[in-house]
Amino acid sequence: MKRVEAIFYGLILGAFSPLSIALGAVGLWFNSDRIEDRAPWYLLSGLAAGFLIDAIYLRGWLRHRYDLPVWFVATIFCLYNILAFGFFMGFPVFHVLGGPIAGFYFAQRIIFQKIPAEGYNRIMKRVSAFTGLMMAIICVASGTIALVGTGAGDDIQGMLGLSFVPAKSMILLVSTIGGLFLITVQVILTRRTMIWMIRQQN
Repeated sequence: MKRVEAIFYGLILGAFSPLSIALGAVGLWFNSDRIEDRAPWYLLSGLAAGFLIDAIYLRGWLRHRYDLPVWFVATIFCLYNILAFGFFMGFPVFHVLGGPIAGFYFAQRIIFQKIPAEGYNRIMKRVSAFTGLMMAIICVASGTIALVGTGAGDDIQGMLGLSFVPAKSMILLVSTIGGLFLITVQVILTRRTMIWMIRQQN
């Protein structure tokens, strides 16, 4: 593995277990306990369990990174999209970065597994469709929060420096157009990245 590639996959795979289990542990606390003093213990227990899993499995995951089950890779992609959704407070634009990352990985996987050229297009379609679907889910969730939540118009007015508070009908229109645009961009970027990576190697 090249050094940059090793760091890249090491960070993504290494953070998956601690983050996913910690997220699950916090969810367990929220749904069953909700005593504030105990929340850090749930978080730390989840992180510790995740690091333990890393200690056992991470080296093997990295060694066989291009032979990992597709469902496992898809789960990792979904987790990071969920975390990005929370980190960017539902703003979907930054999720576009996930498309090229997925395209990069699956292009490398195609090359490593020596998949015949006639199978390229089928895989590209599936990967692009999946990243596009994830972007669609993110956009629907973001738009729903903007429409259902109170104060969304005020937030948009302040963010964009508008002289008026956008009506919900305008928010719906902009969310729909923007969402379709982002989904299209995501699909194109995913496919183009895969094509570019495969051409670089051939």
